[in-house]
Formats: sequence, C-alpha cells, structure tokens
Amino acid sequence: MKRLSAVKTHNKPENNLHYFYLLTLIILNKKMKHLSIFAVNYKNITMKNIIVNRLDYARIKKCISDAKQLKSISAVEAEKLLTELNSAEILEPQAIPANVVTMNSIVKLSFLNNNKQVQCQIVYPEQSDFKENKISIFSPIATALIGYQVGDEIEWIVPAGLTQIKIDEIVYQPEASGHYDS
Repeated sequence: MKRLSAVKTHNKPENNLHYFYLLTLIILNKKMKHLSIFAVNYKNITMKNIIVNRLDYARIKKCISDAKQLKSISAVEAEKLLTELNSAEILEPQAIPANVVTMNSIVKLSFLNNNKQVQCQIVYPEQSDFKENKISIFSPIATALIGYQVGDEIEWIVPAGLTQIKIDEIVYQPEASGHYDS
C-alpha cells in the first residue's frame, strides 16, 4: 500500500505567500510487515495575496477573539484563519473587485479531486446553517475561500485530507451589490 501525504505551512516574506509542502511517501510492505517513511520532496509555490475588505477583516478578527475566549474554535483553525487574514491586502469595501470572495458572498465551487460542484455562502459563525449551505468562516473550506478570486484554484487541507477547489462563480457579493455594511 502506498499513500502520499502533504503538510502545508506558509510564511510571508515581502508580501508573497509561500506554501511549502513536505511530501512523505509511506509504504507498508505486507511481506516484510514493516512501515517505511521517506521524505520525498519539498514543493514551494508562491501564491498571490488574498484581498479582504476592512470591515470583514475587523469583524472576523473579533469573531476569532470571542470564539477563543469561549473555546468554540480550535487553536489550529484560529491560527489558519489569522494567518490568511494577516497575509491579506486590506481594502475599503467600495474598492473590492466584484470577483473576490468576501463575507456573505454566495459562491459556486468545483472540487477538482472528485468533480463535485456546490454553491455555498460564507457567513459569520452565528449565521451558519448547513441545510441552507451557509458555511461559517471558521470552517476549513470558508477559510480556504475568503479573499480569493473567480478562477483561482486553491489547495487546502480539510478534515478529509488535501482538497483542490476552484472558484467557478460568485453568484452574490455584497460589495458588488452596493451592500457595503453586510
């Protein structure tokens, strides 16, 4: 049995977001009944910075702070979201391009690993509702999407493993609709 796993970490030198993947090959040899682990490769991918509006930035950071006090977010998920926010280009709501995923955006996505398409809305934690496809910003998928643009492909580690997501369309974006305080 062979399995490939990836671990993602990132740094922010000079406003470029770098992803480093440590690829590990795990081989289980049934005849020899042993497990071998080999570090295969480091992969460095430079990604563009995400774009977040000033109001979303402040609100998300407050949500994280409140959730940490209530212990309703794991330290790992809080750190992932804070890392994304801290790498972001912060703009006024009126300056956000219409093709950027912002809070309360309704987004059509493709999961490239299994060719599934979904539509969801990125919302604050208290508004999340799985039945209505309203996904909390604290979820790994929402953290992966916020600030990226239509056409972007994102690799992200979710509970099920490494997932590739493509942003196909933004059905609704508050800023593009003139709803700057949403």
